[in-house]
Amino acid sequence: MEQQLEESSSPSSSSVELVQIPIEGIDRIWGIAAPLLEKATKRTRKIDLGSLRGSLELGEMQLWLGFDTEDESIPAAVVTQLSEYTSGLKAAQIILLGGLHLNRWRSVIATIEGWAFTEGCETVEIVGRRGWGRVYPDYAPQEYWFSKEIR
Repeated sequence: MEQQLEESSSPSSSSVELVQIPIEGIDRIWGIAAPLLEKATKRTRKIDLGSLRGSLELGEMQLWLGFDTEDESIPAAVVTQLSEYTSGLKAAQIILLGGLHLNRWRSVIATIEGWAFTEGCETVEIVGRRGWGRVYPDYAPQEYWFSKEIR
């Protein structure tokens, strides 16, 4: 999960509801989701917007939008992916997250956790920078992924 989020000075709020977008709705909502995810895709360089859209439309990944019921805006977009390891462990991975005013919607992760449970997952993983540990302190780092450019 890669994105530097703009924090607002307003108090934490639970006015944001996270909604999973069905495959058939990706095309209609893409104009809203893409700008929220653009910085995250540029930062990670592993997923570009075009291939992300294709993976969402094929059902390989899932798109979620956060709807702020107070000001009727969409301040957040999240991309998840279900994975099954060779051991049989099933995980829901939060691989991209983008938006503004994190303190207004950081609690929406509970929605993803509930969905992951119904999908038979035993764990929810956040893939991203170490700083996400400060945002979600109940997610403990288990390991770090290191990378080296060899061009």
